[in-house]
Amino acid sequence: MMTISLFAALTASLTAGSSATAPSVTVSPVPLERGTPYPHAMSVTISPPWKQEGQWILRAPETIGSNHGLLFIDHKRDDMPPVTRPTHPLEWKRSRLGVLNYTCELDYGISFRVQIQPGKDEVSIYSSISNGYVADMSNSGNQYCLIQKGVKGFEDPMAERTFIRVKGEWLALNRTKPGISKGQHPFFIVTNTADLPAMDKPKIERSWWADEQADVPMIATVSDDGRRIVALAFDNSYKIMTNADIPCIHADPMFPDCRVGQTVDVRGKIYFVEGNLDDVLQRFLRDFPEWKARAAGRAAGGH
Repeated sequence: MMTISLFAALTASLTAGSSATAPSVTVSPVPLERGTPYPHAMSVTISPPWKQEGQWILRAPETIGSNHGLLFIDHKRDDMPPVTRPTHPLEWKRSRLGVLNYTCELDYGISFRVQIQPGKDEVSIYSSISNGYVADMSNSGNQYCLIQKGVKGFEDPMAERTFIRVKGEWLALNRTKPGISKGQHPFFIVTNTADLPAMDKPKIERSWWADEQADVPMIATVSDDGRRIVALAFDNSYKIMTNADIPCIHADPMFPDCRVGQTVDVRGKIYFVEGNLDDVLQRFLRDFPEWKARAAGRAAGGH
């Protein structure tokens, strides 16, 4: 739990030491298309620390849900109408240190804030939600969609090079169960991390909800030459997935329960690593040490 003032203080402390070395990763707002039916898409392009054909796009966020219904969606879908709307045009702001952020005021006294901070070989994601509504909020899942379409060497339409960590081993999503049917184009969903009860598995066209649960809330794609890795991680995840049609990857976090008058937050990372999957795991455990014991327990065969 964190108040807005404390959130701002944390932001200041995290960015204070970064002025000496300019970040190698660059992030830029995606311009909003004029005349679109839903002008609230908040996305950024991300260029890695190496020379790369194509850029990643992070939808920040794609959706925010709650026990009251869908609070935010960055595109128009007739089958997913939100119960609240932004009360003002949304706009990215950039600090003098290159950090992007915006605040979205929704109907009914609810608001959320997103911050995207580039680093040498990573991007830090911070998001908070404030509950000024008349009732407590729960089940506030976020979807952060990292699009890899057009990024040479990282498109993985059959999910053969996109991995999760399961019982101490790396598992490509195309090897999760129940498995792909002949001629099927994959859309994979891993229910959540193994510290949570397995979720129900509704039927979704062209997809399966994997039987496996991930050890840690992270998903990683290896480049086609095996030399580089891009991974998306959060401090928790209720749904890890890829839509291989796009392709994109998710490690979607859940805001903690938020009582009236409270503010809660989630933290995430995008890693750009020249190395192997174990190198990425060590980076994750350094940044999210609360997962060390769980990861070790799963590797040893625990639950």
